[in-house]
Amino acid sequence: MARKKKEPLALTAYNILKEKIITLELEPGQHLNQSKIEEESGLGRTPIREALFKLEADNLVDVFPGKGIYVKQITLKGVRDLLQALLTMERSAIQLALVNIKPEQIAEIKSINEQIDESIRKKNSLNITCFNSQFHRLIAKASNNEYLSTYIDKIRVEEQRLAFLCFSKEVSVTYPLKEHFRQVGQQHSNMITYLEKRDAQRLDEELVNHNRLFQRRIFGYLESYLLGEVGIAQFSRKRSFP
Repeated sequence: MARKKKEPLALTAYNILKEKIITLELEPGQHLNQSKIEEESGLGRTPIREALFKLEADNLVDVFPGKGIYVKQITLKGVRDLLQALLTMERSAIQLALVNIKPEQIAEIKSINEQIDESIRKKNSLNITCFNSQFHRLIAKASNNEYLSTYIDKIRVEEQRLAFLCFSKEVSVTYPLKEHFRQVGQQHSNMITYLEKRDAQRLDEELVNHNRLFQRRIFGYLESYLLGEVGIAQFSRKRSFP
């Protein structure tokens, strides 16, 4: 029986820290104490340092020489820029996916969509977030364009933190989560159908609608914070560095 290959320590450290950032256990603006991370994780200095370098490349942490390493802040401009860039690239990727996608890739996308539905039923916010990201990455991968797929992957890593906020909390300035998930499910199903039918116009329209749905939810969440309706310490940290 073949033995399962052990995951490299740097990747283990990266996955641990990334999950803590996505779920906001590590708050935006929080200082990351490397010695404390080493002690809590039981991992050495080298894998932790390598993991932090990768998190910086993923735009999840900021490194300030002489100041330390901090979890990247969430700002209104940052959210807006991320969603604009993501929509622009994914609109290009889906047009290429319509030409290049294979039946087995559509089958994989359908399978992941079923995992999203199952995670929604179980109310597992982290799994919803991860499978939703994978759903969109698979469509990007079907474009068969390495540059688009790579950049979309990178942005989707950063976007997962925003998605977790959208999928894990109710906010009064927008509709209930149940309705949000209903719309997400319908849009995902429509996108799969349009991929199968090679319907470029409807697929593009549905992707735009899907991006707007996410925008309404995340900006509604941030508005709720500004109105004091959600008590999250992570947005209260105000730091600036030269």
